[in-house]
Order: sequence, then structure tokens, then C-alpha cells
Amino acid sequence: MLPQILLSLALLNLFYLTAFFAISIWLNVAETHYFLGYGKKFIRFTIRQTTFHIGVYIPIVMLSPIYTITNDGQRMKYPWEFFGEGIFRRFVATLGGAIGLILSAILIFTALAYFTPDYVISKEEVNKHGIEPSEWAMQSGFVPGDKIVAVNGKDYETFQDLISPGLITAPEVSYTVLRDGKEIEIKLQGLAESLNRRGDPFIYPRIPAEVLKVVSNSPADQAGIKPGDRITMVNDKPVTYIKEVTSVLKEKIDEEKVLLTIERKTPDSTQTLTLEVFPGHQSVIGVQWNPSIAYTEKRNSLLQALWMGPARAFTTLKTNVIAFGRIISGVLAPKQSLSGPIGIANGPTIQLWTITGVYALIYACYNLLPLPRSAFWELIALAYEGITKRKYPDRLSLQVPELY
Repeated sequence: MLPQILLSLALLNLFYLTAFFAISIWLNVAETHYFLGYGKKFIRFTIRQTTFHIGVYIPIVMLSPIYTITNDGQRMKYPWEFFGEGIFRRFVATLGGAIGLILSAILIFTALAYFTPDYVISKEEVNKHGIEPSEWAMQSGFVPGDKIVAVNGKDYETFQDLISPGLITAPEVSYTVLRDGKEIEIKLQGLAESLNRRGDPFIYPRIPAEVLKVVSNSPADQAGIKPGDRITMVNDKPVTYIKEVTSVLKEKIDEEKVLLTIERKTPDSTQTLTLEVFPGHQSVIGVQWNPSIAYTEKRNSLLQALWMGPARAFTTLKTNVIAFGRIISGVLAPKQSLSGPIGIANGPTIQLWTITGVYALIYACYNLLPLPRSAFWELIALAYEGITKRKYPDRLSLQVPELY
């Protein structure tokens, strides 16, 4: 993950600078000579009337300075300092890097929506066995086996729709569930805060207790459990789903044996066996469960991708803005990730571009906040000039750090 994050940050640095200089040159708010990096120049090129020299350039924030080379020396001259140009031009140039990041994120999400399929859990698959609520979800009104038929009074298509960022950050969410033939409405408030406090999954599809793999020399292996076995009883308590098995196992006393009744299918018949198991630490028996969830591959047309890309990008942007506000207010912890429900697809390449798209939107927002090395401080000078019709006073120098 760390190499992907570093590569993502490097790409974002390049996207930001490319857009910043492209817009600055286009609007004529750029100097005639810039130097990027350290040491001697290795590369030289000219765009319109602006020349770039590149030395040892490391495309990571705070590792590669950029200087404007003038008769007065070497320092970065920012767009707001080009007083001979219109204030609107300087405003757009100041936000050129942030604009580039937003456009990059839209292109990334659009490309991902078009070139990579979504693997989703359909509504029918969710309701085949119903949902498995977490402990606190049960305290909120859910029970194991509830079948969700609507969210906020509307139909849905996939399980991902039930835990989307928009729902998680909403002040109130309403789920309509089918239970014992009757529809019941469950309203939740502050879902994001609850997720942050407890840290466990909210709801997830209910999965039958079928063994996929058995760990070698584990209690399950020693008892004779095999892949494909389905557990139907634990200590004479009927069970069907994984959560039921684990809950009963947690009730046992250390070193106490457990009787498992299993169904084992053979080519000719189905056998019912009772096996003695001595669970290990934390009641672990040493099996890997079969997820037994059918994922549906969903591919988008070009028109769908052109709509979904910007929609996903701005949903991510909205989610992170809301999350940031709640982090500042102390409602959410910084470690809480609200972009997770959008999903990071399988595969390192897809994951890299997803991370890059999300970070691009976060860093674009960063530039509008009063934080170190953000464009916010430059906008102050432009706002002062726009309101007072005078240049920003030298005695109130912004002392903006060099652009990295």
C-alpha cells in the first residue's frame, strides 16, 4: 500500500503543477523563467514565452522546490503578485492547480467507470438470506435475517447502495425491512458517528456456515472437519449462519469441548456427523468460511461512465468535506474513512488510480482551507485587493512558503 500511496502523491504533484503552469501561462500571469528541483539543470524547454529548467526533481510535496528566476534573485512569484493583470485572471491562476486536480479526479473516475467492471451484490442476493446486523445495529432495531426492501423510502439495486457515503454522512437514514411478512421502518440518526465510535461493520449479508478451508493442525482439522462441511448444530443448538456459530462458540468455557453437528455431501448422499472439537484461544476452531455470495459483474457504457465519473467524483468530494467538518468539530476521529464505501476495486493498478482520484479531490479542497502551503493565503491578498482596490500591503506580507 505504501508504494501505491507514494506513487499516487507523485502523480498528484505532477497533475497539480501541470495545471497550475498551463493555466498561468494561458492567462499571462507567469514569469519568463522557472527552475524546478535542486542542483544543475538537466532539462530545458519553453512554452510560449516561459522557459523551464528542471534539475533533480522529486515529485513529492516539500521535496522539490520551484523558483522564479529574476534579476532580484530566486524565489517563487505567485499569480496574485502579477498586479498588471486583471484580478479575475490571477484568481483563476491561483486556483489552477486545484482545478487541475478536480479535472484529473473526474477523468480518473470516468475511466474507472468505463474500463473496469463493478462487482456488486444485488438486492436479490442481499435478501436471499437477509442481513446480519452488528450488535449496535441490533440495538437500533435490526434483527438477523431482516430483508431490506427500501432505503429512505426508495428502492435500491445493490448492497453498496445501502452503505453509500451519502447515506453514512446524512443526518438521518431510514431503512424499510421485511420481517415475518411485515414491513417495518427503522430510522437511524448520526450513522457516521456510530460507525466511528464502534468501528465494526454496520450490516452485511448473512452467510451460511459452510467451511471453505481448514487450517492444518487446527482444532477443526484434528476433529476431522473438511472443506464443504456445513455446520448445523453447536452443542445441540441449531445454527445456520456463520454469526450464529461464532456466537455459540464464544459462550463456551476455556478447554471445554464443543459438539458440532455437520452435514457432509458425498457423490451419493448427504451424511450427518457429530464431531468433538476443542476450540483454541478466543474460541477459534481454525476454519475459513465460504463467502457463498454471488457477485454480479456490471459494466457501464461510455454514456453511463461519462455520467457516473463526475457523479462519483463529486460524491467523494462532498463526503470528504462533510467528514472534514465533523473531524474539526470532534464528532469523527481522523482515522475514520468515509470514502471507503465507494470501494477500492481489486487489483493494484485499479487501487492506485482510485486512491489517486480520491486524494486529488481531498487536496483540491485543501487549497481552499487556511492550512499550510494552501492557496487560501494567496486568495486573501486577492480578496483584499478586490475589496479595497489597493495592492496588498508589503507590511502584511503573506510569507507564503515556496511552491512545492
